[in-house]
Amino acid sequence: MTEPFIAKAWETLDTKWQEVGTYFTLSWVGPMHLVMQNYPEAAKGLEDVAEQVIPDGFALTYETRESEPVGFIMAVALHGDHQNGTCCRLLASSPLTETAEGLLTDFSLALWTLVEAGQLPKFEQAAELENILTKRTSPFLFTLRQEEITPPEELRKQQEKLNLTGISEESV
Repeated sequence: MTEPFIAKAWETLDTKWQEVGTYFTLSWVGPMHLVMQNYPEAAKGLEDVAEQVIPDGFALTYETRESEPVGFIMAVALHGDHQNGTCCRLLASSPLTETAEGLLTDFSLALWTLVEAGQLPKFEQAAELENILTKRTSPFLFTLRQEEITPPEELRKQQEKLNLTGISEESV
């Protein structure tokens, strides 16, 4: 993996985590061959690209930030062509806006790139990976309990301006 791809992945992680964290919590699940066996909904959503799913890869999962999440998104890494590298398929419990789709795709691709390049621990080393990502970003990215970790002021301002999931604050 070339240095420009790695540098771009770090830049994406550093600049987009707050926007992701404003609306979603992050976790991961895998390897994908077990996800495909245990979650028929995911397997059905990947039928048309099943041969491209990275069987030992991990999916990133995003849940909406309500106390009882109303939305769930799974980002699945796919083998791409030689020029584009890894691709991404988002499986969502409800329709996503183009903005949310682009944000989560970019963020997911950045994480997979950094793990694949050895810049971050593998997903199997969950505690170590979460610890490094928490130090680089904030515990807010991983926790649903907003009352325990107050988001940075800029996150609150972003949340007021833009609702990426299409869910109004009245429904929260």
